[in-house]
Amino acid sequence: MKANRLLIALIGFAAPAFAHDTWLVAAKNAVSTKEPVRVALATGEVFPTSEAAPKAERVAEFVVVHDGRARKIESFAVEDKELAATLTFEDSGAHIVGLALHANFIELAPKDFEEYLKDEAASAALEKWRARQDPDKPARELYTKYAKTFIEVGHSPLPGDFSRPLGHVLEILPLDNACGWPPGSTQRLRVLFEGKPAAGVRLSVGHEGLPAHTYVEHVTTDANGEASITPKTAGLWFVRTHVIRPLAEPKAAPHDEQARKAEWESFWASITFRVLGDK
Repeated sequence: MKANRLLIALIGFAAPAFAHDTWLVAAKNAVSTKEPVRVALATGEVFPTSEAAPKAERVAEFVVVHDGRARKIESFAVEDKELAATLTFEDSGAHIVGLALHANFIELAPKDFEEYLKDEAASAALEKWRARQDPDKPARELYTKYAKTFIEVGHSPLPGDFSRPLGHVLEILPLDNACGWPPGSTQRLRVLFEGKPAAGVRLSVGHEGLPAHTYVEHVTTDANGEASITPKTAGLWFVRTHVIRPLAEPKAAPHDEQARKAEWESFWASITFRVLGDK
């Protein structure tokens, strides 16, 4: 227990006030066919508590994928501080629930932006930022967020069912059964960026009950975009990752004058899952 507390103390950090994570959380990750389950998008600093819900128009895509077939989720709404939908499933097996938000614009003071890059271990971006010509110019960034969770319906899914990509620009894929992980087991993940394995990307791992922006494990993807994590206790867990790069040409709509000023673009992705039972 003492060793675990020490690990948390060493890995955790106090993130800047503007830093919020986004997670897609299911009330249950194993249900029967036709059993309703609430799935909510939470944005905040303490997992899985939400501090604010995005506006419904910010949702670019909200889908359930089963056996390679996608079903759009359209009956979602802001409920208190979450964006939520209640889902039912007709078919047994693995279901991937994914949500993508449209890009949003933020402007940060140089000191805050540098702190943010350090916190995210974005060394390549930090090097380019420090080499800029105008050190007093604020950082202008377009950020896009993606979130997924996994639901097992009716019976144990087939191997590989949870590793189907949804086509998000940045995406975390569990290579093993994401609804059947026991505590202390080592699980493999793959990260895709623009559809290709992403090497050298940091994954941060945490669970319910930790302080704000505190992680029990950081791992980095190998040349195949893969890394392993070891959730040690039962409960609700998350993995999140981040990629940032200079933006050569703004991708915002021409009428969005503010967003057209962006010189950086970032992508955020997370998955949530439950670790059940004993070793």
